[in-house]
Amino acid sequence: MAILTGLLVNARLLVYSAGLARSWPGQPRWFRIAAAPLIIDPTFAAAERHALECGDAAQQRRYFIGAGLTLGAGWSAAIAVGAAVGSRLDGLDLDIVVPLCLLALIGSSLRISASLLVVVVAAAVAALAAALPAGAGILAAVAAGSVSGVLWDRRSR
Repeated sequence: MAILTGLLVNARLLVYSAGLARSWPGQPRWFRIAAAPLIIDPTFAAAERHALECGDAAQQRRYFIGAGLTLGAGWSAAIAVGAAVGSRLDGLDLDIVVPLCLLALIGSSLRISASLLVVVVAAAVAALAAALPAGAGILAAVAAGSVSGVLWDRRSR
């Protein structure tokens, strides 16, 4: 189950990469190579949002590199701080932080039908499968959301 969880959770990077690859056919090879390690959840969200507003490839490239370096450094710093002081925060009830971070990442994209569909399907499956053992409900929600997104994308072509 742990291996399946790791594969499924990290499969999002394949989805992010595929999505960005469609947006970057005219980008130079050096950029695609340099940008690959900068793809994390907030960088992808910021780049997708910016790409909808800006069609200029050079500006998208500058934006992604800037966002990737800034968010990558911030992401790494947050992980380091969490590792260093996380155990000292056991007394705080921080359960709401993860859903709030997720909402911050996807909130503005919920106006897009495909994004809304993925979130609704994943949320419904998560609610229905919450009683499954060992986090299997979350796995089912991620899988259902991913499948619904792929099916919507295929239908839209």
